[in-house]
Amino acid sequence: MIRDTQVMKLQDSFGRTITSLRISITDRCNLRCRYCMPENGVTFLPHDDILRYEEIERLIQIALQQGITKIRLTGGEPLVRKGIVGFIRRVGALSGLQTLTLTTNGILLPRYAADLREAGLNYLNISLDTLNAQKFAEMTRFDRLDLVLQGIRSAKEAGFPVIKINVVSVRGFNDDELFDFIHFADQHDLIVRFIEYMPFSGNGWQPQGFLSSRELRSTLEERYTLLPNTEHPAAAAKTYRIPGHRGRIGFISAVSEGFCARCNRLRLTSDGCLRPCLHGPIEIDVKGPLRRGASDEDLIALFHEASEKKPAAHQDFLEYGYTRAEHDRAMVGIGG
Repeated sequence: MIRDTQVMKLQDSFGRTITSLRISITDRCNLRCRYCMPENGVTFLPHDDILRYEEIERLIQIALQQGITKIRLTGGEPLVRKGIVGFIRRVGALSGLQTLTLTTNGILLPRYAADLREAGLNYLNISLDTLNAQKFAEMTRFDRLDLVLQGIRSAKEAGFPVIKINVVSVRGFNDDELFDFIHFADQHDLIVRFIEYMPFSGNGWQPQGFLSSRELRSTLEERYTLLPNTEHPAAAAKTYRIPGHRGRIGFISAVSEGFCARCNRLRLTSDGCLRPCLHGPIEIDVKGPLRRGASDEDLIALFHEASEKKPAAHQDFLEYGYTRAEHDRAMVGIGG
């Protein structure tokens, strides 16, 4: 348990207050999505290199003391890690935490959804890029669409008040399913969010194949009226209602309409590095100091260092393209 010390909220050098921490609890996954992993896969981290649950819990307590109010657990696929439900129950009971969420591919939700909700998870983000079984197998390299759809049903039955479906928009792959997803959101009362395809090491991103949120919105507006919702100022997505439809739709436009100016996030990788920016090269090692016996004050200083090193914005990929640097990680090595 951390000692009582004066709270000094995390703030970067541009005046943004950091209140959200995304934590990758594993780099393992039961899919091999093409935009997340290189074609030949990745070398997964040795078990001892992954932060232990008790280490993550201590870092979360430090973060909460410094003004973090929202925790999102990611992977890889977080549900493949043994003991995840008990870990969520312990984290959900921590003082100062307002929102605890999890990003999953949904495959293991038929087994875990009810337990996750009972453990204190507030809502779910479920990745689903296509409703077509053949295309799902092509994108993920596994034929498991039925399990994901079953997982969404299980999450609804478990009583999750908010379920967000994350759809990475890829020109020539799922751009013909736009209206299918609108119907899916209405049918199941979900929030479906279209995410611009972002470049990462080994995922084959090219500007000429990019599909912008603006193009998707224009297509939808030919058929529907989109009524904007009021969002949290730091929200990544701009969401809309369609009159007469249940659910909502949203757009996350990190490539074409960057929201870096309102970003309030830090990331903790599964191997124990604080990452100030998803697309920046800066990483602050916290695992090493943690395992060498760092004090609470030492760890607090590392959180502040990471916040202060947060850049103003990531690179403009549409203007300058994307060139893989030697230090770049694949998306699965960072966490969503």
